[in-house]
Amino acid sequence: MIITINANVITLEGAPLQGRLLFDVDQDDIDLTELSKSLGDSEKEIEVTPSSHTECLQEYKPENELLKKLLQYIFQLIDAFNESFKEVYLEESPEDDDTF
Repeated sequence: MIITINANVITLEGAPLQGRLLFDVDQDDIDLTELSKSLGDSEKEIEVTPSSHTECLQEYKPENELLKKLLQYIFQLIDAFNESFKEVYLEESPEDDDTF
């Protein structure tokens, strides 16, 4: 998934999204539901460019505080999904344990 910022709009595109998601902080209604659904439908960890909230802030240098906060929420959602995915799908299965 690629995250870009242009003016006060955050754009997300690439897997696992079926298209593009736009979040305009100048609008009154910002809904992260579609992003959450897309993340939940993913069958693998989500790779993001830039790879972290900090890198994204350094690259785009947004001044709008609401935009910074929204960006933080987006990265928190992605990080939470990735952590859950690792716990559920990448954890060793009980058959692999050496039990006596």
